[in-house]
Amino acid sequence: MSLPELTLGKTDFASKGIQITLFQRCNLHCSFCFQSDIKPSSENQYDNWKIIFNNIRTNLSTIQEKNIIYKLLGGELFLPDADWNWYKQIIRDLIEVSLRNDKAPSFVFMTNIIHGKDIRKRVLELCTTIQEYGYTVVIAPSFDFSGRFSNASILNTFVENCRFYQQKSLLSQ
Repeated sequence: MSLPELTLGKTDFASKGIQITLFQRCNLHCSFCFQSDIKPSSENQYDNWKIIFNNIRTNLSTIQEKNIIYKLLGGELFLPDADWNWYKQIIRDLIEVSLRNDKAPSFVFMTNIIHGKDIRKRVLELCTTIQEYGYTVVIAPSFDFSGRFSNASILNTFVENCRFYQQKSLLSQ
């Protein structure tokens, strides 16, 4: 069986990663993003996570690949009202289910990285926790070439955060 790509209400197939869309919210609504046309829902993100996690738990043992890359996105993951304890629980859940199924997990946070220094500190703490568990974590920034980043302030924040995460060896290539 190929590795499934798990998103809310959808299961597709991918080659090496499980894409997990935790919720549908963002601070930019970039033109290339599939969420640009989605109106924010009142869905309970914790209930959604239970559905996604149960799907992973049920299907992970059928996947042949040993190395599993969890790609976490959700519009923008790192907004000011993010529930950091919930993020840590998600990581623990994914590590635990991976190990039970003899899998080696790694993590990718797919994000536009448009957040302030206070959020940057929280992101760094989350990534450091993953690394302390002994697992790889990278941040994969998205950039809207069609104009959402034309605002100088947004562009400067993006560049500043790219430099910061690159210095911490967290930025994907």
